[in-house]
Amino acid sequence: MSPKRELGAAISNVKADKQRASPPSLLSYLRRAGKESAMGPIRELGASISNVKADKIRPISHNDFAKAMNVIKPSVNKEALLSYEEFTKEFGTS
Repeated sequence: MSPKRELGAAISNVKADKQRASPPSLLSYLRRAGKESAMGPIRELGASISNVKADKIRPISHNDFAKAMNVIKPSVNKEALLSYEEFTKEFGTS
């Protein structure tokens, strides 16, 4: 699978996972997951990173993205999100 398709599949998985990424924080969540997944190939190099040329580092994979989604936390917890939704119901938006 191409990296572009892998990323698309990963984004679809995040959108479907209502427990991990609420709609208001989806972009933030994806940004943090992207940054974390980019570190996967770097971390594999360990101490040898200083001797490796940039073009020899493997591309980010779906597996890196999946691991990142298990590491990062949602930017808004469920309780806070519920309180924001209640506030919006009671007072509306401007």
